[in-house]
Amino acid sequence: MEVYLKNSVIKTDEVLYDGHDYLIYITGHKLTLHNKNTKNNKILKLNSVKYDFLNFSRISRRFFRTNKCNLIRVNQDYVCILRQYKIYLIDLKKHEIKKIFSTKNTRNVMSNSFNKFGNNGIIFGDYYSNPNNQDVHIYFTKNIFKEPLQSINIQKIIKCRHIHNIQYIPEIDSIFVTTGDYDGECWILEFDNNLNIKTIHGDGTQTFRTCGIHFHKGNIYWGMDSPLSPSKIIGYEYNNRKVFFSKNLPGPCWYSVNYYGKIVLSTADEPSSLALSAGFVVFDLESKDFDTIYYFQKDNWPYIFKYGTLSLKLSECMNSLWINFEAIKGKDGKSVKIQNGDFTDVY
Repeated sequence: MEVYLKNSVIKTDEVLYDGHDYLIYITGHKLTLHNKNTKNNKILKLNSVKYDFLNFSRISRRFFRTNKCNLIRVNQDYVCILRQYKIYLIDLKKHEIKKIFSTKNTRNVMSNSFNKFGNNGIIFGDYYSNPNNQDVHIYFTKNIFKEPLQSINIQKIIKCRHIHNIQYIPEIDSIFVTTGDYDGECWILEFDNNLNIKTIHGDGTQTFRTCGIHFHKGNIYWGMDSPLSPSKIIGYEYNNRKVFFSKNLPGPCWYSVNYYGKIVLSTADEPSSLALSAGFVVFDLESKDFDTIYYFQKDNWPYIFKYGTLSLKLSECMNSLWINFEAIKGKDGKSVKIQNGDFTDVY
């Protein structure tokens, strides 16, 4: 751990949480809780699932997807984890793990689609292959300690394949849900805090296929997540419901965060008839231009062992950003900590 703390680099599957008191990261089904106050590590084993016995290898974890999970901090004492159809509650003080919910279809939701809801609740969306457009649900509870998991089937509102993202935008006091994947399935749904539908944004095309949105001065910005048409960063007038800006990205955008007044985006190298690149992009909201673009080469393993990408995890204290490299040549399985808007260590 000392090496990581000195150089801001750690070898792991993914850094899941960086708070004032804890750094939490996962390798296979082993969760490491690093207490920043005591400098001690506690390793917890999540409940074993199929193929977990192959977690000895980074490549096998990539192939069987056993390294993927989502984590949110519920309150001072608890974190909540979604992994392999199950949701667990972890007591940070007692180091106890308890399964609290199970899901029917959703196994590895996208990073931005597992969030806090209310003071002690969670919200996330169905994310599975779903080629026949079966039910797609928003799952939620406002109190994981006292209330059951409820759901809303959004196929009754629009047609889609699955949910990419769910997030709360405080400037508008709305919850936004984005969907994909094909034309006619890409929408941005806007709900109030009781999950009543307010507005449907978009026309179902690839322009509105995204994994995260950002609000700035009355406009919404997002990076398109499309291997079917050239991906762009889109500017959208919230009140007039019109696209007013677009600029090409290196590839489909899976992750994006607001950081130091700018939008940091990462793009993926994935199968496509288009020329796509894994990249790291810093977009200036004022100048509407790219400050930085880094390109990364996918490693030599076939796509079945994961597409090349960089996941982004913003710290709780907002002055640092974790970049987790996946299937990137020379960097796979490494996480790099960026501080104070200095991106020189990325490349």
